[in-house]
Amino acid sequence: MRRIHVGFRSRRIVLALAAALLFAGASDPGMAAAPFVHKRCTARERARFPERREQAVVKGMAWMAAFLESPDNLRGLGADAPVIFLAGQNARSATVRNLALPLARYEAGRVLPRFSESALSSRSDVFEALWLLSESATLQIPVEPLLTHVSERLLHLPTPESVYAIDLAHLDHVPEDDVYELLIDSYIADKAQLSHPELPLTTFRLGEVLPFVLSRQFVRYVDDHSEGHATFADHAYLATHTAFVLSDYARLKLSPEDLGPLYGYLRSEFPSAIRYGSLELIAEFVDVFRILGFDDRDDMVCQGTRFILDRQLPNGGWGGWEDGNAYDQIHATWVAVDALRDRNFLEGSPYATFIRSLGPLTKAPTD
Repeated sequence: MRRIHVGFRSRRIVLALAAALLFAGASDPGMAAAPFVHKRCTARERARFPERREQAVVKGMAWMAAFLESPDNLRGLGADAPVIFLAGQNARSATVRNLALPLARYEAGRVLPRFSESALSSRSDVFEALWLLSESATLQIPVEPLLTHVSERLLHLPTPESVYAIDLAHLDHVPEDDVYELLIDSYIADKAQLSHPELPLTTFRLGEVLPFVLSRQFVRYVDDHSEGHATFADHAYLATHTAFVLSDYARLKLSPEDLGPLYGYLRSEFPSAIRYGSLELIAEFVDVFRILGFDDRDDMVCQGTRFILDRQLPNGGWGGWEDGNAYDQIHATWVAVDALRDRNFLEGSPYATFIRSLGPLTKAPTD
């Protein structure tokens, strides 16, 4: 959830080039891959998906839990470690739910000691600590002394610019990666404020950020002439994460109207995501479509689900970049598991009430 790591744009260029090799018949030993063959989903295939998806999710979660047993991998993921499993708490499958929440709590207990007073020197540490505080009740972790340490650190960040480390007066000119971070950071700030109103947080949060993000022009694949279609990838990931923020990371069901023009963008660009060839991007598209209420009967969901299922490795994971950091090695499996989950949506949660209180954020959607 949290960060675009150093070299994120260049990594996406590599993904695009790797995808081109895959479609040409080559393979990347670091990724789970198979050439994509477009064919419509059959009723028989759809009927088998629920069982196949649940089995794949359970195997993927087991692979991630084993991966995180390494102290180095846990250190590399930080607060993302419990995030990975927490999304499964609203899974429709009791098997998945019974795995997800205990794993999220276990990982939260392991990462919590890292966020001592001295460890909150960076903004990244502050926001990871804020996320832990926002989910402290669900994760069953103690609030103190973390709440006091974070509050003291926030007092040294008195302006929105110091909190987000971004030029808010000239948002139209900031890099795409910074817009992404601003979106996620403002989401975390609002989540933390809902759980702990006493936190001395800036008032510049999602109410200001979401209208800006939703009013942006998102580049389509066919209009992108950047190397490896990197601009399209950046915009597509920003679009999926806007949906994740609006839905409290798949806890709330969204309507097309909630996404405004991004609904039409995501639906029209799904074939481009397939053409781009990144499993991670395809999985995020499918996850968003499920958040919108689409299921295996939808042709895009069905094609994306097939793409993901066909690429799971025998060990339960979906591959990764062996020479990358822990995030790069786990991210494909993380998003694949999220895309395959059936989910029960929450109603009337504090975040649902908050996001509705922001009022209409967009114009009417088009498809």
